[in-house]
Amino acid sequence: MKKFYTYIHLLFLSANTTIHFGQSTIPFVHQLCYTESYVEKIKVTTQLNTASLSLQDKLRFTEKTFLKDHTEYLKKGKYPVHEVKYRAWTKIFPKWYRVADIIRTDETGVRSYFTSDNQYLPGGWSGHTYSSTENGIYSTGDGPGEGRYYHENHTGLSATAYQLHKESVAVFGLLAKHRFFYPTPQMLTILSKQGFTVVSTKQLIQISSPEIRITWKLTEKCIVREYLRQQNVIKTIMTRYKFVESIGQELKWTETEISPDFLENGDCIEVIGETTFCNYSLDCAGQTDFRTNDNEGQYEQVKIFPNPARDLMTVILPENDEAWTISIRSSSGTLVYSGSALSMLQIDVSQFVSGLYMIIATQGTQTFSSKFIKL
Repeated sequence: MKKFYTYIHLLFLSANTTIHFGQSTIPFVHQLCYTESYVEKIKVTTQLNTASLSLQDKLRFTEKTFLKDHTEYLKKGKYPVHEVKYRAWTKIFPKWYRVADIIRTDETGVRSYFTSDNQYLPGGWSGHTYSSTENGIYSTGDGPGEGRYYHENHTGLSATAYQLHKESVAVFGLLAKHRFFYPTPQMLTILSKQGFTVVSTKQLIQISSPEIRITWKLTEKCIVREYLRQQNVIKTIMTRYKFVESIGQELKWTETEISPDFLENGDCIEVIGETTFCNYSLDCAGQTDFRTNDNEGQYEQVKIFPNPARDLMTVILPENDEAWTISIRSSSGTLVYSGSALSMLQIDVSQFVSGLYMIIATQGTQTFSSKFIKL
């Protein structure tokens, strides 16, 4: 059954390689930008015995977040390039770790660029004492403006995945892996012959094996992947899609990963990672290059991205041990939103009336505020 798992894994990596998924026409896109935000939380599934929690267990309940920008484009020869910039993060990386300014994936592998020093490491950055490792090569630059970087070649699996992605992009453009898709009857026939159990109705399509079960909920625009071990679900990934008017496609909007786990005292928990994808754009010229993190000083104010906002808005708050009380008021002073968060939250402003708003974060005697425009 391992070959089935690998087969379906590559199916998801390639998305629309040589098989047409879904029925809508995909516009061919050469450049695509979007924002990804992530929040990881712990959910207790039994009554928690707090007295028996170890320090390590307590640390697991710390909320982890990050915010990063993605830029994808095609270079000469139609090789897809994917660049990632971290904008903000809390509790994701250790204090001594230096996050690369740009992480670029192309046909050669993955290259992480460092343009600033790391105060916690002698020499200023993570790779200064090495020329190479078993996984890649550190360099101070082999071209104008490249600075310092660490380059890691593709492994066998990642090289295969990249080639499948390249073939997909050559036919469908960069939207292929982001849009809602589902297998055609021809693909279901192939999967059935490969040993998968196939169920197909007007509402859903499901394929399953002893190692994985995938369900396409057609009316909800949702894909659920359940990874199995001895008939038990060991991880669930639920991907939801939303129609993006500016692009005219159902694109990936949220992805929830749930993994059952245990604390050291035996209590059952679920590790829940919530990822949101938004601000899809075919024009990447307007991106702002800024970087903040919880290891390099507190935020001076409430940061809002994007601003102006049309639908989903990400709010980055000053680092604090206790939750901030969040309120949003219109220009007339009307309260339109209230809530709370520790360091970062996302707010759906799609139903707000267009205009100027004030967001206020309060904790004890501290108050921070910022303005934003709803388009």
